[in-house]
Amino acid sequence: MTGFTLDGPVKGTISKAGDQIVWSHGYTSTLQSAKPIDLEGLWHSYQTQDGGKTWSDGEVCSVEQRGENVASYCETSLLHEYKLDGLALKAVSGKEPDVTVAPCGGMVYSKEKGIVAKRFMPPKQPKDELKDELKDEPKDEPKDEPKDEPKDE
Repeated sequence: MTGFTLDGPVKGTISKAGDQIVWSHGYTSTLQSAKPIDLEGLWHSYQTQDGGKTWSDGEVCSVEQRGENVASYCETSLLHEYKLDGLALKAVSGKEPDVTVAPCGGMVYSKEKGIVAKRFMPPKQPKDELKDELKDEPKDEPKDEPKDEPKDE
């Protein structure tokens, strides 16, 4: 895979929204039910230099999401409000550049603004990994029940 192109015996081009692949033999694959983007949590932002080759520490932001409405409150840059449109966060004020959301929802970036942000809380875990984690938890040990004393008759 290179960028938005799938290489192989049949080549495919992925749409920018990530919901279609147009194959070289003419067939189009369409994603039937996309996983909803969930941006809720705590994020760490980084300033990028050199076209993103180096990152320097930024700030921590708390993100709340209600459907397409997304708000982030950051330590120094304070409140930012966005509308989620596909894989883009568009500033409600129109004064800030759009932010691109990774399809997994765990990372966002703005090349124009020179920022990359990664969610660190809650961490996303694949369902199978979570199942394994639950299997390893100690089982509740049976508690000693008080024994009935024999009654004098």
